[in-house]
Amino acid sequence: APAGAARPMSTPGPTRTDLGVVAGAAVVAHHQALLAGAVYDDPMILGATIVQEGGRALDVFSPPAYFDLAPGAHELSWRPVATLTHLLDVAFVGTGTVWPHLVNVALHAIAAALLVRVAGGFGWSRLAACVAGLVFAVHPLASEAVGVITFREDLLGARRRGRTVRQH
Repeated sequence: APAGAARPMSTPGPTRTDLGVVAGAAVVAHHQALLAGAVYDDPMILGATIVQEGGRALDVFSPPAYFDLAPGAHELSWRPVATLTHLLDVAFVGTGTVWPHLVNVALHAIAAALLVRVAGGFGWSRLAACVAGLVFAVHPLASEAVGVITFREDLLGARRRGRTVRQH
């Protein structure tokens, strides 16, 4: 079929079961992140004043473009949506690390399933789409984004880019 052509009706795309299997594989591959505790810059960002003070939720969207995280330290990458999710984590479940890690694992599982849908939408065979999703779901390169709470912006970005591509 020519590039950009729709998939023939006789070629089924990925099923909901396929999406569930790929998402499940992501959870199984990265479940150990739930017990990782706070690593790298997690303690600094999760302990930041802006995250700890739930009444300042909208402040994450306003200047300055960095946040005071610790005495003398500034976070130079402005990531309001990810910071807002950390603020919500603390507001709803406190400062523990299991819930934020669970959110990261879930976001990765959603991104892996979304990759299968996007690949199927581009006309990939069901098998090829599922293999691509499985490789993405279990690949060790995703371990850092999934296992470090404060790398959530990578997971949010992957999910958003996948939804955008799927809609076009």
